[in-house]
Amino acid sequence: MSRYNLSDFDELLQSEPPASAPAGRPFVLPKQVHNGKRNDTLFKFARSLRKSRHQMSSDAVLAATQAENVVRCMPPLEAREVEDLVRNAMRLNDRPLVHPDEPREPRPAPADEPPASEPAAAASAEETEPPAAATTPSEPLAALLDDVAAFLTTFMVLQPAQTTVLSVWVLTTYLMPVLQFALYVHITSPLAECGKSRLLEVLSLLVHAPWLTARTSTAALVRKLDAVHPTLLLDETDAAFGGDRDYAETLRGVLNGGFDKELSKYSVCVGQGTQLEVKDFDVFGCKALAGIGRLPPTVESRSVTIALQRKTEAEPTSKLRKREAALTATPIRRRLVEQTTAIRVQVRDARPVMPDGLSDRSEDVLEALVAIGDLAGDAWSARFRAAAVQLMGRAAKVAQATEQEMGLRLLADVRDVFTTRGVTVIASAQLVSALVKRQESPWGAVGRAQKPLTQSQLARRLLAFKVVPEDVHLEVDGVRKTKRGYHRGAALASAFARYLVPECARPAGPNETGPESPKTEVRHSENGAPSKNDISPITTGVGVAGALSKSQGAPAGTNGGDPHPVPVPLSEEVTDDVTTDDRPEPVRTH
Repeated sequence: MSRYNLSDFDELLQSEPPASAPAGRPFVLPKQVHNGKRNDTLFKFARSLRKSRHQMSSDAVLAATQAENVVRCMPPLEAREVEDLVRNAMRLNDRPLVHPDEPREPRPAPADEPPASEPAAAASAEETEPPAAATTPSEPLAALLDDVAAFLTTFMVLQPAQTTVLSVWVLTTYLMPVLQFALYVHITSPLAECGKSRLLEVLSLLVHAPWLTARTSTAALVRKLDAVHPTLLLDETDAAFGGDRDYAETLRGVLNGGFDKELSKYSVCVGQGTQLEVKDFDVFGCKALAGIGRLPPTVESRSVTIALQRKTEAEPTSKLRKREAALTATPIRRRLVEQTTAIRVQVRDARPVMPDGLSDRSEDVLEALVAIGDLAGDAWSARFRAAAVQLMGRAAKVAQATEQEMGLRLLADVRDVFTTRGVTVIASAQLVSALVKRQESPWGAVGRAQKPLTQSQLARRLLAFKVVPEDVHLEVDGVRKTKRGYHRGAALASAFARYLVPECARPAGPNETGPESPKTEVRHSENGAPSKNDISPITTGVGVAGALSKSQGAPAGTNGGDPHPVPVPLSEEVTDDVTTDDRPEPVRTH
């Protein structure tokens, strides 16, 4: 059977049927075809196309069936299997059905007669014909990548490197059956309403078998990944990893192994009572994860980070209307099917020379994408290699790790200020002044300008831990006044517990205006060392002096039985270089 081309299929659909063509009703495919029903469904579909009013040629029927296989079957059948199905569907009464303009093959000999030599030779040649996957794409691959990039930037404001990587990543979602590693996309931002969910919605119109969700059960997560092999588009990962512990650990396990085909078996016990058995679920595949803040380090090492910002008025984008956008995306998806079917063998066998500056893990997950860039020509090859180094190179990883370490140190120093002073509320100006004056602290020279930390910078950095300044009541010369500051209440206490190790137990100094703070009860492990935090055992190694003041039986944010927070006297003078505006600096984000 000759090779197929989707453009032939499009032309046939748009043309008028022959006058002698019999009328027929096409077989209606379900939205998704799962394992166990793929062969029968595709066979019926191919048969209906051949018997339809268009009298479609064998090439067009194969092209249409291959396209529906990749888009609807979970997981798709191999290209050779689809060819065999279509070949069988094109035969009626032991004779192939062909277009009236095509030459007819001779009728096969009866079973009791030896086959003729010529038909046998033809059949042998047909069986040894190279699979469709090795054919040359009918259009330049670069043109398709350009169109994918244009579609993304129609609705999103992205950096050029981000657009380049995402465009090639969309293509790899159609190549999972032949790839060894899968790249994750981590879509993040410093705060809400930056376009993370919108980018997932845009990607869902392009990727193979999208599964867009913000929450799913652990049972549904592993079972659907195993049965359907979708492209997981998971929103609100900050809530997922910071919420239910069992769900967070299951998600972490799925992501840790789901990037490598050899490690992608997630084993669980299924059944009840004495009927329990171990079952392996295959969770391999591309995934996009969106949420505020960072991912666990093991997951982040498998991901390319797409950091979004709120767009400005000078950066207009089109409003995403899904029905209209889907109409635009449909022909792009069809071309993605055709192109990936044509280059799948080349990508599978490619061993490109990787750009310098990547770690071993980054090279693993980027190898297929670099190969696709090379197949698209010199321009796309250079663009993708530069983008990969910019977003996933060692310099980018070091910058991310440094930023994370600085955030943890700031949080530890803030806790140390509260503990050392024995207070539960403090003004922003006082807190900044205390941080700047700390010995061997980096807060006296921050940022490119190397100037002392300001209140707005403090608020912006603490926002990553979901801590924001609020109105606090303080006593100034015997008069209670309201200032902007921080309360050692639910938000800060939660951040301290999640991201810092417990403070060492030591006597706390008396409050300046209240009774002595109660001591903290510290848990110890068997070797006598303080135990790690149960939720997020991250050790900072800095700022662990003092004890966490908690009052047994008292409401959060109070000192013992006193219903009012312990105020901070404003007798301490604040330096002139500290601004009084503690609102976060405006962030140009999505």
